[in-house]
Amino acid sequence: SIKKQIVISRSDIRIALKKIGLKKGDLVMMHGDASVSSQLKTGNKDSKQLIVFKEILNYLGPKGTLIVPTFTPSFTKRKTFNVSSTKSEIGLFSEFFRKMRGVKRTSHPIFSVAVKGKYSNLFLKSNLNDCFGKKTIFDLLYKLNGKVVCFGCGFNEITFTLYVEQFANVKYRYFKNFTGKISKKKITTKYFVRDLSRKTDLNLFLLRDEMNKRKKLKTAPLGRLAIHMVRSRVYFFEALRLLKKNKYGLIEERFDV
Repeated sequence: SIKKQIVISRSDIRIALKKIGLKKGDLVMMHGDASVSSQLKTGNKDSKQLIVFKEILNYLGPKGTLIVPTFTPSFTKRKTFNVSSTKSEIGLFSEFFRKMRGVKRTSHPIFSVAVKGKYSNLFLKSNLNDCFGKKTIFDLLYKLNGKVVCFGCGFNEITFTLYVEQFANVKYRYFKNFTGKISKKKITTKYFVRDLSRKTDLNLFLLRDEMNKRKKLKTAPLGRLAIHMVRSRVYFFEALRLLKKNKYGLIEERFDV
């Protein structure tokens, strides 16, 4: 038998956002997948994606802030980074938000984000000379205790993890400097890169399970997919807690130990 296609409505989006504990005025870093919008009944690919973002932004309200990663490996590949024209390389969800009217983008040549809302200017002034250190977008997210959301995408997408790893000075990463141009201005940025001789790909399922056990992670269904939310400071301390128990607890290498 053919399974009935799952269809979601605008109200389903709002209900799911409420279930994971988002509120008006929240600061949210959202990792997302365009497949969420594909579940809407009407419209083409772009109009469906627009509906999704409008619902999220309306839900957060004028005092809220939405941040969507628009990462590019520009400096790591010796390419010039152009804030307005360099495309996000992490999917349609990200690239669509980057191009939306009223959305601004930070100038970081590797870990840029698109942002709209109350804290936009603060993030636009973030540190470009480091990827995960003081006054970077991830440090601001931590200090403001923003919420991290996986919107229909895998838990391994949470880049805030690298902020925790740099703070903890994990031994499977090391600092490397990358120099290049942002438009015509030359800058150098410090990146806590992976040791590629080891199995350093993120594997955050142990952390997810630990947070679920301790009731620190909120999850809600949205059609055939799920969305998750955790506060940045909760995530920070839960990840540190796991690293103290298992120094490879956030990466693939733990399966070989």
